[in-house]
Amino acid sequence: MSKIISVIGVIVFLLLSWLLVDTYVTAREPLIEEQTVAEERLLNAHSFAGITERQTYYGETTVHVFKGMLDGESHIAWVPASSEEDILVKQTADGVDKKTIIDTLKADGKPEKILDIRLGLRNQQPVWRAVYIAEDQRQYYEYYSFQDGTFLESISLKRS
Repeated sequence: MSKIISVIGVIVFLLLSWLLVDTYVTAREPLIEEQTVAEERLLNAHSFAGITERQTYYGETTVHVFKGMLDGESHIAWVPASSEEDILVKQTADGVDKKTIIDTLKADGKPEKILDIRLGLRNQQPVWRAVYIAEDQRQYYEYYSFQDGTFLESISLKRS
């Protein structure tokens, strides 16, 4: 009797695991498809090669951000999800890196826990968005200029 219960338990576990994996894969399909379309659009517009990193930024507009090589130098491309909007390409060296933003946050003594730092577009300008939880237990969204790392704006939300 215990063997039957064990076999049923294993079968139920496997079915639930399969269901969870299938749900996850199905949920990610639209994002992967959007990124693929954005990547193809980038490659058709520029001779971008060796894409090393891709992220999606959800802000005022959805933007897919790609890091890779263009003309032998490291570049970053911001590809809006809307095909009517222009692709923005900048040399990586023309802006500050993620570590600079982390150092800025830590120097100001703000974050208790950094949740996310990613590139995006705000008012059609490249920005770094930092999301963190401060000591006051509020969640902050701070925007910094990609070009020089200057602080642009902060939005805070009360965590419940």
